Amino acid sequence: MGFCGIRSQAGQTYTITMSPSVSVQRGFTVYIPCQFTYNQRDLAWNEKVLAYWIKRSPQRYPCSPPLNQNCLPVATNDQNQIVERSAKDRFYLSGDPMKGSCSLVIRNARIEDEGQYYLRIEGKWDLKFSFIQEKTLPFFSTKLASDSELTAQEGDSLEVFCKADSNPPAATSWVKGDSPLQKPLDNQLRLTNLTIADEGAYVCKATNMFGSIQRTFHIPPLTPWLFCSFPDAPKLSRSPQKNTTCSYHENGFLCVCTLHAKPAPQIEWEVDGERITEERRKRENLTVQALVQENEVTSTLKWTGSLDRAHNIICMGNNSYGIQSIQFLLDAKQHPTPESSIGKELH
Repeated sequence: MGFCGIRSQAGQTYTITMSPSVSVQRGFTVYIPCQFTYNQRDLAWNEKVLAYWIKRSPQRYPCSPPLNQNCLPVATNDQNQIVERSAKDRFYLSGDPMKGSCSLVIRNARIEDEGQYYLRIEGKWDLKFSFIQEKTLPFFSTKLASDSELTAQEGDSLEVFCKADSNPPAATSWVKGDSPLQKPLDNQLRLTNLTIADEGAYVCKATNMFGSIQRTFHIPPLTPWLFCSFPDAPKLSRSPQKNTTCSYHENGFLCVCTLHAKPAPQIEWEVDGERITEERRKRENLTVQALVQENEVTSTLKWTGSLDRAHNIICMGNNSYGIQSIQFLLDAKQHPTPESSIGKELH
């Protein structure tokens, strides 16, 4: 965002000192120091200096908030003055204008805050003044290195925004090498589905009648996409209705549990509150088998015997990143019903 006026157009009695532009990240707070002087003879003995920070608009520039109801400031020490709705409780005038302080605080910065602002001071009678620098060279409001290197991979899309503040407004253009690019309407260069042909230097140039500036962006040699997977806790496969079931089978029941994780999970079974061990397998005619396919494990539990009572069966998968458990309620009269719950992550 830019601020109008390092020195006013009325000579040495009216001056303003502050940075011509500032940059702030969205959601952050910025403090902008500012000092001004005015002609003491324009202010009566008992008058108060009222200060207004106003966002510059071609339709109302400059303007007086007390006289123009459409001229709403973003910050002021005038307690009777309404401010812009978007600036309320975010823009604050810091310091005492009677002592020449016009410092501005902006909280929770937004994208729509970008623009040019100017200071207006008024007294009750003669003191009426806007600090405006009428003619300026283009300057980039966003701090960019002279040679900014963009990181991209083959097949990516990029959007590079380039805008300069100046008065009169600067015209922007994009050039790659010696070839001008088609001028985007919103100063935003869009490159889609990047290929090797898109590598190289792109120059954004801003020009008005007082001069020009430029910034260069480089797209280095593109790297191919690398498909990576990251560690995660066990979870049901994509089709749990088909892959994780428990059903009657011949003279017993057959339960299938399929879990996916990285690293591949270990699957254990619990029947009626007791973990399935090698000794119990032999004693109760239980068979457990596992099939591992990369990061997916399918375990089957087969029990042979009469179903003379209800059974509570739990499949548990775990790795170093967490636990997943699936519960089956099985009795001799009804079909089984799967019920899933996610265990807490292991630490």
